[in-house]
Amino acid sequence: MEQPWKSVKRIFWISLVMAAAILLLHRSDIEAGDLTQRVHGFTRAVEFDYGKWGLQALGIKSLQVGSGAVDYLPEEAQKELVLAYLDLVRTYPELLSVRRFGSLSRRSSCIAA
Repeated sequence: MEQPWKSVKRIFWISLVMAAAILLLHRSDIEAGDLTQRVHGFTRAVEFDYGKWGLQALGIKSLQVGSGAVDYLPEEAQKELVLAYLDLVRTYPELLSVRRFGSLSRRSSCIAA
């Protein structure tokens, strides 16, 4: 009489362990059917957050207005500063090509100035 009880007990414990393994080892995410949704699932952690970026920009702008940084330079100086920056941005690829190829081309006089 004791033998059947041991086998029932053994089957119960094996079933319990298998049920626990199934619960622990199953996938916790739902498989999306659309390829775009599946890709989004993998890239969600590294995607650019436009909302956070916009709020940070608004915060920075409000600090600039509050501190009077907007009126720090006269309008003509602001214009010259922006034009100088745009000129630097425009010449940056040329500087990279000079560095990469090691020779100065016809732009050497502009870079030296």
